[in-house]
Amino acid sequence: MIIDGWDDRLHQSIYAMLHVAPDMYLIVLSLQDMTGERGTANNLLEVSNKSMEVMGIQDAVGTIALTTDNPAIMRSFRKLFVRQYWWILDFACFLHTANTAVGEICAFPTIKKVISAANKVVTFFDSSHYWGGQLVEEAKKINITRKLKKNCESRWYAITLLANSVREHRQALQAICVRDDARRKVNGLSAVNADVIRTVLSNESFWPRLNQLLRAVKPLVDVIGACETRKTTLADCVIQLLHCAKTLRDISTESEFDDPEFITHTKNVFNKRFNLIVTPIHVLALFLHPYYRRLAVSCPETGYSFHDLAEIAMKLSQKWRWSRLQAECLIEDLKRYNACKSPFEGGADDALAWWTDLSINCTEHPLKTMAITLASIWPQSAEVERFFGRLDGVQTPDRSNLSVDTMEKLGKIKTHLVGQVKE
Repeated sequence: MIIDGWDDRLHQSIYAMLHVAPDMYLIVLSLQDMTGERGTANNLLEVSNKSMEVMGIQDAVGTIALTTDNPAIMRSFRKLFVRQYWWILDFACFLHTANTAVGEICAFPTIKKVISAANKVVTFFDSSHYWGGQLVEEAKKINITRKLKKNCESRWYAITLLANSVREHRQALQAICVRDDARRKVNGLSAVNADVIRTVLSNESFWPRLNQLLRAVKPLVDVIGACETRKTTLADCVIQLLHCAKTLRDISTESEFDDPEFITHTKNVFNKRFNLIVTPIHVLALFLHPYYRRLAVSCPETGYSFHDLAEIAMKLSQKWRWSRLQAECLIEDLKRYNACKSPFEGGADDALAWWTDLSINCTEHPLKTMAITLASIWPQSAEVERFFGRLDGVQTPDRSNLSVDTMEKLGKIKTHLVGQVKE
């Protein structure tokens, strides 16, 4: 189950509860209007229970995990939900937490100034009809057709889009800013702002540090992009972060104007966030991916041995209240799986398909049940934002004063139709 909130065009506070699973229709449980109510953990628990009740789901049957974004209220809500439904695993949305790391990296003082300066450049040319048009014409001369992009802290790719667009327009920006009518008023017509000209032409550190910013955040932004798909699993998240760790480990200064302290800051932020994002369950899921079972017990970034992972699996079996016999079978399965012995030899790129097709009985081999369960967990809640994004086009204050009930029905219909088209 994934849950997130939305402030619609009529300024209603709406929360959506969705059921998701790999390669299955998105199931809209309900939309709940919480306008005028406190967004407390207890209220969120109440509306989530109400959503399941509306769909005839008793006691969260069929739900194995809860994923939300990670503010304090959502963390408290997840604890309450797990307390009520003891078998549920709870996760912070992987994409939101990765984006938080990007935000922390960009909060470094010297880089913050670079982002602010780049935003001022974009804001000026976006707001000026004349100079914005001149920049478009100048960019066309060097085959650049994309426009400048502003930064928006709530959007995952915004920092990269901003930095890339400004860097891409460097030649066009410089060609504009050296013009006489750009540097001073001519016949009373406005010139380019002085601080924009200083940034583009005179600030020696701006362009090198803009490049440095891109080198630092692009690996994490690539992780976010790679993990947005519906097929992403917990193991995929860890693999992407390990690729990112390798890239950031090799990052270095490339210009005399690069800030070496920013590199240290970037690595420290990533290491801190890595340890917060990658939970023991994530590493167990990585281990239970047949392609990465060796990596999970040998990777220095995760720091887990086979003994550690066996303990995690046993704690999970206790949480699920498995019997003593099941626990003993699980230990034996883990040993054979770790040694790549029958019936666990071989592997496949798709862990869920591999475990599902493995011709063994789940009762006799409980590791299969555990592996399928972990491979089926949805590690991000971005699908809620996509769902709200699809509804955004059917509601406006002036034309469509839709009630929440009507929006819920439209959302269910639209989601079902989208699922059929994708099939």
